[in-house]
Amino acid sequence: MATLPVVDLASIAFLDRMPRESRELVLVNSSRIEYPGGTIAFQAGDADRADILEKGFARLYLTSAEGRQTTIRYVHPGELMGGLLVMGGVFDGSVQMIVDSTVIHLDLLTVRRRVEVDPALGNALAADLAQRYAHCVRTIALHAFGSVVQRVAFDLLDRACRTQLSGGHLEAAVSQQEIADGIGSVRGGGGGGPPCGSGPGVPPCAGGTGPLPNGVVDSCSSRAGGSGGCCGCPSWSSVSLLSRSVTTKS
Repeated sequence: MATLPVVDLASIAFLDRMPRESRELVLVNSSRIEYPGGTIAFQAGDADRADILEKGFARLYLTSAEGRQTTIRYVHPGELMGGLLVMGGVFDGSVQMIVDSTVIHLDLLTVRRRVEVDPALGNALAADLAQRYAHCVRTIALHAFGSVVQRVAFDLLDRACRTQLSGGHLEAAVSQQEIADGIGSVRGGGGGGPPCGSGPGVPPCAGGTGPLPNGVVDSCSSRAGGSGGCCGCPSWSSVSLLSRSVTTKS
């Protein structure tokens, strides 16, 4: 006989994991903050805080001593940011608002006090932390075992977010070799590959567009100058990302 999981890891909004009374009490002294896209709302060294993303899209990322970045999580509306900090943990990373976003900024002292006396809030936090752990496992699996399309999509979104920090636009212009390096793949030499459009999910480089897996690449068309598309011919491929364009060029 099947048993229900102790912790429901489905995509349930953080506040919806609690009864109304618990929601109202955990929101005492909270406030709403609006951020333009590209804002760094939190970075290593800032005071501990906890926020619920009400609308928009955000990412949590780490930065190395050399300035390299790696995204560890994308945040969707309804999700909690800072559960680790609520429980006294340390987060040596940053939070970037990818698009215009609104957060519910929780009063950390209120939340910590409520955790000690409200089992519903404690269960909601435990479920959130379990969900974060499960997400980390999936992210590791993606980098290790994900398909090329999945890894390219993750890499392009990561690059676009980094570009937004410096240029203000959610876009990235990278070579196919850089993408191959970013996902740990190998790019063959131009001219000797299979014909355009051959193989499952491979778009034609000339004469229009082709259906692609997961809708990652929208089009691939020949242009003058440059070389080395999927068949060695000149090509550009546009990737639709949050209604903006991330362009890769060879």
